[in-house]
Amino acid sequence: MDPAVALAQAYLYANQYFTVTEYPVVESFGDGRYRSATDIDVIAVRFPEAGRYVPGRVGGGPGGGEEGVLVGDLDPRLGAPPDRVHVVIAEVKEGQAELNRGGRDPRVLEAALRRVGRYGLTDHGTTIEHLLARGVHDTEQARVSMIAFGSYRGERGPFTTITFGRVIRWMRRLARSHWDVLQNAQFKDPALAFLMLLEKSGFDRPERVTDRDVDGRDGRSPAGGGRRRRGPRRPRQRD
Repeated sequence: MDPAVALAQAYLYANQYFTVTEYPVVESFGDGRYRSATDIDVIAVRFPEAGRYVPGRVGGGPGGGEEGVLVGDLDPRLGAPPDRVHVVIAEVKEGQAELNRGGRDPRVLEAALRRVGRYGLTDHGTTIEHLLARGVHDTEQARVSMIAFGSYRGERGPFTTITFGRVIRWMRRLARSHWDVLQNAQFKDPALAFLMLLEKSGFDRPERVTDRDVDGRDGRSPAGGGRRRRGPRRPRQRD
């Protein structure tokens, strides 16, 4: 997976979205002929009041069961409605955040919408018209948003822009706010696992010196096991 797509996916995952990445769109020419048109970098869906629930320990102990914890932080930049499903169609670039021609193709947008089903979006023509004009479409059941991820802001257009700088800062704040919970979780997503490893390492905090580097070579000891050289022994004086 493209590293930029992986980072965007990890960010959406941390915001409680289910994701599909690099979704291929195949177009038909009739007479049984098809070809690959493009792919959609990320399609994501978030349900209302979603969060990571950490159940309490059941029974065992004088106090009985313990209450669970819900980690449900959400970056407001995503524009997710609190009481409806949120569908995100995202384009991801390593450079400037923008939508390419495929991302603005009505047929590609319809393929993305049909991938996530209905959610009140039975009139795909109206949804696509609003997405191309405003970058967002609302119904009673859902909101659909077009988002462009990138290293820096590109052209202005009817879509939400999220830079990777914001992505990384937000994820670090999330990790520090819930470190007592998240440090005990094992993340298999490569981008998310790497960010958690950086947080655990404390790479940007002042380094604690625990051993003096004798020869100044990356903390390695000199030949001979790094034992301190001593001068000749003095004979023990007897009383």
